[in-house]
Amino acid sequence: MRLSAPRRYGKTSLLRRIGRDAEKIGMNYVEVWEQTPVDQEADAECWQRTVAKVFAEHDEALRATWDSLETKEQAVYAALAVGGAGLFAERTLTRFNLSKSSARYAREALVRGGRVRQVDGGWRPVDPLLARWSVELQHNGGEDLLR
Repeated sequence: MRLSAPRRYGKTSLLRRIGRDAEKIGMNYVEVWEQTPVDQEADAECWQRTVAKVFAEHDEALRATWDSLETKEQAVYAALAVGGAGLFAERTLTRFNLSKSSARYAREALVRGGRVRQVDGGWRPVDPLLARWSVELQHNGGEDLLR
């Protein structure tokens, strides 16, 4: 992904180019701006540095939130954050070691706790940063997330 918004052109053009991606995980475009070297374009490497910086800054809170969830709630949250086939698809249930009843029970607990909500007929995490964090760590060697 190349974000063609040279820093020299200003924050407004950068916001237009990366605004939606940044909003998806609850980031402010200024964070990307700060990681972009002067007279260079914000590219995928810059984006990854920014995401890593935001995760590091919020790591303690993200881990505390994650650790407050029960094991099956963590699995359901991660499954919803990943998206794809749907929570009750056989592939998803197998991947996250869930039964339909445990997935349903955990999803309802997440709803009651304000962690997920229904959007356009599907269930989505409320906190986009926690969702991205859980997916990133799960896919990058953070197997410890799902105990």
